[in-house]
Amino acid sequence: MYGPENLAERNIEHLWYTGIYNLGGQPAISIPAGFDDQGIPIGIQLAAPLYQDERLLAVAQIVEGLLGFDNNQLTAHMCR
Repeated sequence: MYGPENLAERNIEHLWYTGIYNLGGQPAISIPAGFDDQGIPIGIQLAAPLYQDERLLAVAQIVEGLLGFDNNQLTAHMCR
């Protein structure tokens, strides 16, 4: 399980998924999508072509609406 003591390790693991977008300068966003059976948050990462930031944000907003996930759920979950 992860905790504050291994935050750096966890951040490095995530670079595997986001590094390619950072290197290419592509816009990317991660949005909450719910929780697994153990209560761990699940997210979806979306990416777009160069200079399509506004389109990506619009798509992310649509996906969030379709998923019906409320960010207040994540906040409530993390404050337990």
